[in-house]
Amino acid sequence: MRKARDFDTWAAEASRELANLGMPMLDAKHVPYDKEEWFRREFDAGEDAAMTAQEWFSNN
Repeated sequence: MRKARDFDTWAAEASRELANLGMPMLDAKHVPYDKEEWFRREFDAGEDAAMTAQEWFSNN
């Protein structure tokens, strides 16, 4: 899987994964920004967007 070049691209990938997991897309689009501190920490650590979304979805 290709690496996202910036946080917005990475957040869009995470949002798509949240929607694939069953979250309404309108809600999924906002999660990485509403919880930006957590998602940005994962992004900065080089984590995969889809795996991060799955982890967040499973724990929230």
